[in-house]
Amino acid sequence: MEIVKNSSIFIVNSIEDSLNKFLAVYPTHQTRVIKNEEKDEFQIEQANKTLKEAYIASNETKYLFLCGATFRVEAQNALLKILEEPPKNIVFILLVSSKNSLLPTIYSRLPYKNLKKVVEKDDIELNIKKLDLKDIYTFIKTIKKLQKMKL
Repeated sequence: MEIVKNSSIFIVNSIEDSLNKFLAVYPTHQTRVIKNEEKDEFQIEQANKTLKEAYIASNETKYLFLCGATFRVEAQNALLKILEEPPKNIVFILLVSSKNSLLPTIYSRLPYKNLKKVVEKDDIELNIKKLDLKDIYTFIKTIKKLQKMKL
């Protein structure tokens, strides 16, 4: 992971894991993380914190990590102008789990990089073409057993 020089969007599998990887290479005193501690949703409260933090003057580049699986529309609208024309020495790094969680107006203004890794799924032993109730019943029983084993 290298330091990003311009504001960007990163689409990731796990926001927490990715954030930890980013923070390992960024200077601590120049980095701020803004996220909702209660939900995995970036809300207007976090947008207001972002605006306040962005306008605190700094001679060095300051990196603001905006994290959320989803971003509320109101929060995005509040951030639109500052993302388009950031203050001097401010770099915004948005960590999201899906590009669909952002408005097209945000997504079109910042470069993005998809860091999501494909998660392989197990094949199911269910032949959809020759499906009958017995097969469905057996399949459901198997799934329930697997779920109980995981608990």
